[in-house]
Amino acid sequence: MREVSLSLTQTFFLVAREGTYSAAARLLNISYQSVANHVRRLEQLVGERLVTAQRGSKSITLTARGSSLYQLLEPEFDVMLARLGSLIDKERPVVRMGMPQAFFYYLMPEVLRDFRALYPAVEIICYERDTALADLVKEGRLDAFLTERYFGDQAVPQHLICSYEPALVFPKAWEGPENEAQLASWAEGRPFVTHEPGQLLRNVAMDLLTRGDNGTIMVVCADS
Repeated sequence: MREVSLSLTQTFFLVAREGTYSAAARLLNISYQSVANHVRRLEQLVGERLVTAQRGSKSITLTARGSSLYQLLEPEFDVMLARLGSLIDKERPVVRMGMPQAFFYYLMPEVLRDFRALYPAVEIICYERDTALADLVKEGRLDAFLTERYFGDQAVPQHLICSYEPALVFPKAWEGPENEAQLASWAEGRPFVTHEPGQLLRNVAMDLLTRGDNGTIMVVCADS
């Protein structure tokens, strides 16, 4: 017997147990014709007739092969279906995601709240990671990730979903630089306050503020 599906076997089992296509159709919540098609498909796979029905008769009769197959299934099939149904009911779909700490703290709370409202049965597991995300995907420990990095690994496809640029915010009394070329000298001696708990944006900002100058930047971290 080749690639016999569970649905075909279940349909035959109920037809044999209930004695009619109609009763099996009601239990499976499918049409009478679908039940008949399932039985015919199973017969094609087995290579023999399993069920016979007299013209005009509502009940069916099992052939010798059909009776043998039903007796083989009958002691355990109901128990197996019950256990399978229990496992499916208990198994919750899980999505495992990885992302830098900044994304987790500032982006995910609202996203998770909206996602939970739409898909309450789906469990979300988040890992705060950055440089190891591509390896975690290849190891099968993550389903997807968000990152500011491009790993360049053909085994881990990445898609650009948005872009951004750092913004320099400072007190109005400071009277900012006239142009970007003066930014490094203008920033010398002034405190640089960051609320970004990750490293990439901070490093980009530090590179910008010290570009072409060896001046010292006072860094004040305010992650909380």
